[in-house]
This record gives sequence, structure tokens and C-alpha cells, in this order.
Amino acid sequence: MGVENISPIHRYDIIIIGGGLAGLTAGSKLAKAGKKVLLIEQHNVVGGCATVFKRKREMIFEVGLHETGSVHNRSMYHDLEVYNQIEFVKVPEFFRLIRGQLDIILPDNVNEAKNSLSIQFPEEKKAINKFFNDIINVRKQIKRLNWPIWKLIILFPILPLLLRNLIFNLNTNVGEYIDKLTKNEDLKLTLIGNLAYYHDDPYTTSYLFYATGQA
Repeated sequence: MGVENISPIHRYDIIIIGGGLAGLTAGSKLAKAGKKVLLIEQHNVVGGCATVFKRKREMIFEVGLHETGSVHNRSMYHDLEVYNQIEFVKVPEFFRLIRGQLDIILPDNVNEAKNSLSIQFPEEKKAINKFFNDIINVRKQIKRLNWPIWKLIILFPILPLLLRNLIFNLNTNVGEYIDKLTKNEDLKLTLIGNLAYYHDDPYTTSYLFYATGQA
């Protein structure tokens, strides 16, 4: 069989179907590794959900996430030279909550968020501090589960203390946690204002799952 008779599809090492972020990332990594990559996309632009489209010429829609976190010092970004191509913009606000007369912008910074909420709810300062301390401790203790096995064995006698937030809240849902934390309905809604990122019902959402991501 001559080279000219080989099907074009057999000239590639990898075929990727879909030019979304996953497909583009996989294709870029493979191409940098020296593979011949064919990426197939049905749309006339690549990017998947990370694109923008217009309606009636003046309406612009972003169909992807409006922001993302943990973008600094990612090895994948360095490897694909993302930092040389994209300027990341710091978003100072985490989210905004409007409910009747309540209008709160939560800063994207733990200490600033605590201060802002303490000014808005001065009588709830203790609950506010506990909320942030609790979710940060949950995240820290989740990371301890990745310790080497030898370290876990050595620390086994005191592991219940090191993992106490996880143990005590193993079956706790977000609704139960927030109801115990405060009786102030406005503060409750503010603290879990972006719950929709995780689920639509606080009483069926694992507190540990929520706290790990939220922290």
C-alpha cells in the first residue's frame, strides 16, 4: 500500500472529538509531547462553554464560568504557556446578595469578608468568625487525609483530634449546620449565598462537601 492510499485518519496518533476546554487542553499537552493530534469540533469556534455569542447584534452572552479560582502557579498553565498568553484579572468581589432591603457584596478575601459581615451584622460577629474558621479547618483536615500512610499510622492515637471537624460533621448537611450557627435569616442566606454552585437544597447538601469547596 502506498503512502498516498493511507486514510488521512491514520496519519494521526490521537483523535480528539470536541474542542472544549478539556479537548483543547488534552490536544495541547499531547502535541507538546510530540504526538500528531487531530481535533474535531462541530461548531465554527472552539472553546466549548468558554465562549461568547451574540443575539440581535447587541446582546452578548457568556456561557461559561464568570470567574475561576486557584489559577496561580499551576504546572499545567506553565507547561502550556498559558501565563504568556492570558492576563488574569483579580475579581475583588466573591458574590453579591440582594434580598429585599438587604444588599451585600461579599469581598473575595476572608478577613475582608469577616469585617464586612461584622459591620452589617454586628450582633453576629461570633457566628461569622465561627463560619469561616470552621470551613477553613474542614479544608485543612481534608488535606491531612492525604498524608503518607506512615504518618497516619504514627499519629493514629490522636487522629480523632486532628480530624475532629470531619468526624463531628460526617453526616451534617449545610442546612443543619447553618441553623445551629445563627437564627438570623439574612445572615444565613448571605453565608450560603452561592450554594447553587454545589446544589439547590441546603438540607440535602453535605456540609463537608460544601465547606471543602467554599474554603
